[in-house]
Amino acid sequence: MSYRPTYESRPGVVAPVGAIVPASIGAAEIGVLVNAAIVIFTLPADEFAGASPAELLLMIGAAGFALALVVVGASFVIAFYLTIFGLPVAWLLGDRIAHPLALGLALIDATIAAAFAVARSSFLSSEASTFSWIAFLMVGAFAIPAGFLYRRQVIIAREEAELSA
Repeated sequence: MSYRPTYESRPGVVAPVGAIVPASIGAAEIGVLVNAAIVIFTLPADEFAGASPAELLLMIGAAGFALALVVVGASFVIAFYLTIFGLPVAWLLGDRIAHPLALGLALIDATIAAAFAVARSSFLSSEASTFSWIAFLMVGAFAIPAGFLYRRQVIIAREEAELSA
């Protein structure tokens, strides 16, 4: 039997780490699109009534560039929260992450991460604040897809590791 070098010292440890980046990028795209749709649909209809077609095209181009920057920034933030909340759960679940009940656990973990992010930001503000449900829904648009996509990416990474071994 020939020697095959491997980067994985213990089976099941590297797959959850490698799944963070693809899941965070996908969740950032979904979250930005959902939040952009909420903003677009809540704008008054007469907001752009006086704009010329050239101004509208310029606004659309600037909005597209801004959305691309927000996706990149959100990917880093989501990767951070997946490292804190998703990675320990994936390590604890191990091979049981493929079980259908693990999807519920992943989504509960994502909801807790969203609540933590919103509560932390309201806790750090100087004014007296309460839990903001609107902020929770906006953050949840990133967190819930992140939990779902991260679980899926971990399963795919584990299956690829088994097939290549």
